[in-house]
Amino acid sequence: MKTIKSIAICALIISAFACKKETTDTDDPNIDDRMVNITIDSSGNSNNKFVDLDDDGTNDFNIFSTLPSLNKNNSDVGINGLTDYEFLTEVQSPVSNKIKIIAANASINSATGTWNTLASFYINLSGIAGYPVGINEQGDKFVGFRIKDGVSFYYGWMLVNVTGGHKLTIKEYAVQTIADTAIKAGDK
Repeated sequence: MKTIKSIAICALIISAFACKKETTDTDDPNIDDRMVNITIDSSGNSNNKFVDLDDDGTNDFNIFSTLPSLNKNNSDVGINGLTDYEFLTEVQSPVSNKIKIIAANASINSATGTWNTLASFYINLSGIAGYPVGINEQGDKFVGFRIKDGVSFYYGWMLVNVTGGHKLTIKEYAVQTIADTAIKAGDK
């Protein structure tokens, strides 16, 4: 009889723990985040793709990749902001508009760095000192962007990857929906 009571008590305890709800952090309701798979691959020539990131019917930026005659020593992968998109850049000689890599949880705001409509993810010009420049074959990286709306800015991040010196993939992005408010890289 004692064994049956012990088994019943154990079963009750196990079922109580099994039904316990696990709590997880919820996403910030002021951040619009989306998983995407936007890829461009020049595969031996040049290619570009217009992207409407917010699905409003207007192209927001153009991603491009150039790989003339499959020459991996002469490639260029970048992004060009249309309408009101700008990207966080930095100088890495000899490129003055190299995309700036942001560490996870780093703040993205007006003071984060220099903002440009044109940014290069990777450039390799054979025979010219200082090349190649960029994030080719370095895995997934966070980059910052902002959207201008009148006099206000909306800050965001993208998770990107460059491979082969000519293939760019945008995997995920998020935008802070409150004007002039910072976002941290990776926040959702």
